[in-house]
Amino acid sequence: MKSAINERNGYWYFFSMLASVIVIGGYIFNVFRLSLNIPYRDDFQDILTFVVDFRMADSLLEALSIMLQQHADHLTLSSRIIYYLFFLAEGEVNFRTLAIVSHLGLLWLTWLYYLQIENKSGLRPILFLCLALLLFNPRDYGIAIWPMAAFGFFFVYCYSLASLHFLNSPNIYKLCAAALAAFLATFTMSIGQLIWGLGLVYLITQRNYLQEKFNAYMIIWIAFAICTLTIFNLFYKTFFTESQMLIAVFNNPIFSLQAFLALLGSAVGFENALLSQILGTFSLILSVLFIKQGLKNTLLPLHYFLIFNIVAVAIIVMARVFVIVATTLDFSALAFEPRYSFASSTMWATLFVLFINNLKPLNFMRISALTMFCVMFNVLSYIYFLPSLEELHRRRIANVNAFGLTSSQDWPVAPTLKKAAAAGIYKAPGLPFNPD
Repeated sequence: MKSAINERNGYWYFFSMLASVIVIGGYIFNVFRLSLNIPYRDDFQDILTFVVDFRMADSLLEALSIMLQQHADHLTLSSRIIYYLFFLAEGEVNFRTLAIVSHLGLLWLTWLYYLQIENKSGLRPILFLCLALLLFNPRDYGIAIWPMAAFGFFFVYCYSLASLHFLNSPNIYKLCAAALAAFLATFTMSIGQLIWGLGLVYLITQRNYLQEKFNAYMIIWIAFAICTLTIFNLFYKTFFTESQMLIAVFNNPIFSLQAFLALLGSAVGFENALLSQILGTFSLILSVLFIKQGLKNTLLPLHYFLIFNIVAVAIIVMARVFVIVATTLDFSALAFEPRYSFASSTMWATLFVLFINNLKPLNFMRISALTMFCVMFNVLSYIYFLPSLEELHRRRIANVNAFGLTSSQDWPVAPTLKKAAAAGIYKAPGLPFNPD
């Protein structure tokens, strides 16, 4: 009897692994097919200019200063370390390689979600397939072939969930790992700073578990937080203050609320304004119910990560309202900006895992229904959003052929390209550019 059960479990494990490899492999194939070895938007500043300047730094202090130099609203030290390591490995900056590598963050995030699933039966591996179907699809096409943005979004959520995961029933090693992950999140995107506050609350709620270690762990966490946030603020310069963002929100309350709800629902609303707002409202209700349920027992990493997701969406809306209302009052211009939909994708993935943990018993029929739902979502995402990814690919080629790589609205890129070519760091393609 036991042998038969092990054989059946082995079958489901093999099936789930094979199907997951096909889903993830198919997605990566499309990313590789449609990515280009040319910098796109912020790739110029955050990747190419950084590598050129860092390579040519005259001293360790200057190199460290370049590594910590602010880009837009973020300090991207964590991503820049990876950029440079792959530059050393390949001997040149290859934007196509970086686009693929950035998805390691998405793969790690999927695995971290899987670790939060409480069901331990032989059917559990099928749920990894479900998560792969939900996350590895072209819904977030705006960042899929944009290395700088992909590193930012994929890894800040990955590091943040990792930090909360390590804080669950911590020992000293897990506490240090959680602090390191929080540090990396902070220096990937600015929203990563939220983890220090959420982590502090999480530690406080585990006072009875930690007992005599509680005070020491609190001191260690707070010390790490103070050091990290001090370094961050020494090198960070705000473009506009929190009060300016709040004023913009209060001056445009309907617009802000519509954008917030639509962005929350954007991952599953297929860019329909009304549907996205309805689903965004529904996601908030579900979130409140799950957190309320968690408060009755014990809030776990996913509950804190759900709070992180919602607050991150609110911050994105606040920051963008300040800019967008000056040009348009169409909230969809913010809510359906394709790079921001990943904030919604992670929230819905979090809700999905919390739903699974509350679905008891989790038998074969229920897992089959969940799998069919995820398959349908994945297929619909490919039908609806893959053309958008392909159009972005074609538009980038057309822009290079029309304007070259030396055209930028913000600053001249030609000097950087010349330095990169002279140093053997990156050579711009000849024109006409035809990657096929």
